[in-house]
Amino acid sequence: MTVTKHRPALAPVTFLELEVTTKCQLRCLHCYSNSGPSGDTGSMTVPGWKRVITEAAAAGIETVQFIGGEPTMYEGLDELVRHALAADLKVDVYSNLVHVSETRWRLFAQPGVSLGVSWYAADAKTHAQITGTQGSYWRTRENIVEALLRKIPIRVGIVEVVDGQDVDEAEREVSKLGVADVAVDHARAVGRAAHGRPTTLEDLCGRCGDGRAAISGHGAVSPCVLGRHLVAGNVKDAPLANILSGGRWSEIVGSIPRRDGCVTCTPADSNDCDPSRKPTS
Repeated sequence: MTVTKHRPALAPVTFLELEVTTKCQLRCLHCYSNSGPSGDTGSMTVPGWKRVITEAAAAGIETVQFIGGEPTMYEGLDELVRHALAADLKVDVYSNLVHVSETRWRLFAQPGVSLGVSWYAADAKTHAQITGTQGSYWRTRENIVEALLRKIPIRVGIVEVVDGQDVDEAEREVSKLGVADVAVDHARAVGRAAHGRPTTLEDLCGRCGDGRAAISGHGAVSPCVLGRHLVAGNVKDAPLANILSGGRWSEIVGSIPRRDGCVTCTPADSNDCDPSRKPTS
């Protein structure tokens, strides 16, 4: 893979990742946000998120994705999903699908909502090794099947984290379950996967900010959840549109090396950005 000398024109931001919580039932080895049972919701409030969603719709955003942590553990998720749908936005929820209540299943079944889910292995032991939680394999597997039965649009992202993981077999298994949209990539050196060292531009896929942006639980705007150290502004201090059209945003996105031959993080999709992988439809 080589770095291009001249970065092509970027697609306008139409996909917005909202990191509503870092609380999660799991303790995944590679978690980009260091999420887990002791996580929190940051300083953004439900009214604050609703304001951002309204601003996003006015700014030309087409899809908002709720991510974490585990977004189903965020108490305000239902209200935010309904608000986004009312604003004529598409909604994506990226979940581990460890636990889904009947109320949430009804929420996910609404027109305009899709699901993304992380999956790691075709055997429960390896899956648990990566998630740090026994039984997570079976709970996620059962809920993938449930989503398919309910005809909820769903895709799966498989991230290679440990040696001997056999991601090919994991992909075959989830495809046999009936998931048509499956993508595979390796863990990026962000969060726990960075093993204590600072994330650099070279660790990114090269497409951050190209059609996408992310907002943390404290309101920080970055070009991708994996590029979270690249902060262009804060939605608590300035309107989203102003940040995305500002000089700091252009400076940050322009500094990220674009790589020829990179198959991840295309404007229409991104495989490594699980759990921020952009829906294909």
